[in-house]
Amino acid sequence: MPVYFESRKNKRQINQDCHFYMEYRINHEALLRIFVIADGMGGLSKGERASGLAARKWILKLQTMTLSEEFLNKTLTEQIENLKRFSYRSVQEINDEVYQELTDEGIEGGTTLTVGILFWDTLILTNCGDSPAYLYQKDGNFLKLTRDQNVAEELVRQQKITRDSAIYEQKKHMLTDYIGKYRKSSPSVVSIEYQKGDILLMGSDGAFGNLKEEELKDLIYKGKTRLGELIGMIFRKAEEAGEEDNQTMIVYQEEEKQEEKKDAPKRKGLFWKRQAV
Repeated sequence: MPVYFESRKNKRQINQDCHFYMEYRINHEALLRIFVIADGMGGLSKGERASGLAARKWILKLQTMTLSEEFLNKTLTEQIENLKRFSYRSVQEINDEVYQELTDEGIEGGTTLTVGILFWDTLILTNCGDSPAYLYQKDGNFLKLTRDQNVAEELVRQQKITRDSAIYEQKKHMLTDYIGKYRKSSPSVVSIEYQKGDILLMGSDGAFGNLKEEELKDLIYKGKTRLGELIGMIFRKAEEAGEEDNQTMIVYQEEEKQEEKKDAPKRKGLFWKRQAV
């Protein structure tokens, strides 16, 4: 079960990123794996305060929910649906709480927040801001799981600009949503099947720099047999392209056992190993 993570301040004076990986069991069978990336906004003061607050608050809220009646003694389908609802609701709550705490401290700050929950064979990915997450599936498909919430991407969605335009470069760091703002947040939540052998990558925007998705896919393909070196490979490529921001990344892969690989054709469908817990 390889999981790798690294965080560098790069050419910034301080590192305003925050990251966590943890796992815990609800009972003998039900294991949750948790991935968190929060990127403090460099244009505002005390970005590291905002990122740390958001990450810790989310983890505590998740632990509280999974130990409550909202989660315990439910069927697996109900538990997954509750995790999805929690993922959206919790980010909205955290936005309000972080905004209030920073305001009380006289701090103008904010942070992105991207969080993943891997429960059985379902991956629930939530993001607020522009810290991306990707899934490299073992069959070679490469998926971006997050939606960048910035002015540049909004203009692309409106077909007003293209990603290779100068305006895109000027507007891509102007976030339309983040944690710690006065207005209500609108996080993006997706769920997808996770199969053993798939590779999950999550990072701050500085981790990936200006790398195109095809370039990133090529790097993963080259580094998938030595995951311990993959983060360094991506960081260096981003730096070579001029990236100066903090760089933080988590890479996770649950390896297939040999007997599972042999039996794989017989085990089809999302729910083959699921049961109520």
